[in-house]
Amino acid sequence: TMIVSGGRGECHTLLPEGLTLSSVLKRELEEYGVPRAKIIEEQKGNNTYQQLCELKGIIKERGLRRILIVSSEHHLPRIDAMIHYKEDLAELLNLASLVSAEEVVLKREPHWRAVIDEAYKVEPLRTIIEKEKMGIEQIKNGMYKFRQ
Repeated sequence: TMIVSGGRGECHTLLPEGLTLSSVLKRELEEYGVPRAKIIEEQKGNNTYQQLCELKGIIKERGLRRILIVSSEHHLPRIDAMIHYKEDLAELLNLASLVSAEEVVLKREPHWRAVIDEAYKVEPLRTIIEKEKMGIEQIKNGMYKFRQ
């Protein structure tokens, strides 16, 4: 079973009306051959914290004992910080392992390595990575604004 997570969030200006990040991910997984019945779609979370909170509910509802959280390599450290420093996410500590989406792609299609490496060099992504690092520090210092 796979859980795809994400509402419109910060992508709301990029996505056509009615489309969510999770619906895009679900469609891509189906195109790769994952059966529709094996995909759980979570559309409520519009930011990382909300998605993790929704994930907790799905885990509890389904009685899951172990999960992998797959996200961009540059985003995983902030997810990890949230799980370690936000008390209401602590139960994910023993249930979740974090996996780089880039790692998953490269195992199946190694020819993407050059594209991924180039993407990490462009200014917009470098700016995002710096914001991720600032977010991690804010989480650790108790200054991060978790949006419910």
